[in-house]
Amino acid sequence: MKKCTIKTEDRRVQKTKSAFKQALISLLGEKPFEQITVTEICSVSRVSRITFYAHFADKYELADAIFQDMVRVAKLDFCRLQRENNEKNDPILGCENLLESILNLYYNQFPFFSRIDSEENPYLQFSLQQYVFRHVRFYIQKERSRLRLKYSLKQMTGFLCSGISGFVRGCFDEKCPVKEISAKAKELLRSVLQAGVLGTPPPEKLPE
Repeated sequence: MKKCTIKTEDRRVQKTKSAFKQALISLLGEKPFEQITVTEICSVSRVSRITFYAHFADKYELADAIFQDMVRVAKLDFCRLQRENNEKNDPILGCENLLESILNLYYNQFPFFSRIDSEENPYLQFSLQQYVFRHVRFYIQKERSRLRLKYSLKQMTGFLCSGISGFVRGCFDEKCPVKEISAKAKELLRSVLQAGVLGTPPPEKLPE
């Protein structure tokens, strides 16, 4: 199995950027993203505007940096899951691990994600969807030769992302316990994949 590697920045740069990111996240608890200004972000972070613009072009780039951080966390978690339960690199089990890594991130950062309302923060909602879409698309594209996709890469990625997202959102609306949501989402994904929707024959038996 190929090793997963994640590049890191200088610690001083990380600390400065983290201050801006935490300030934006904090402000999102008070007002919509579009109403937040760079001046407010600098005030909360106690870092100058000059320093802010040395790292980010605007608040949109800062928001994107937050999502990029989350994608890196999800990738690390995905690599961990692959090492722990998918030594044979089964592509379908890999899809399950991918889903679990995304759900773990969502649960761990729930206060932040709960503020990303489609009506109040449409930019953040759209950005999050695009990052998740690209994360899933990258995995499916990497495994497409073994999965033998029945539909186009874009169609398959859209189906998985939109379907699972809608399912999870419905579970939250019904106030299902977190562990139950994860188990049900993985069960649903496994059923879909074993049905041959990707175009690959159902596996004889997947690892537990």
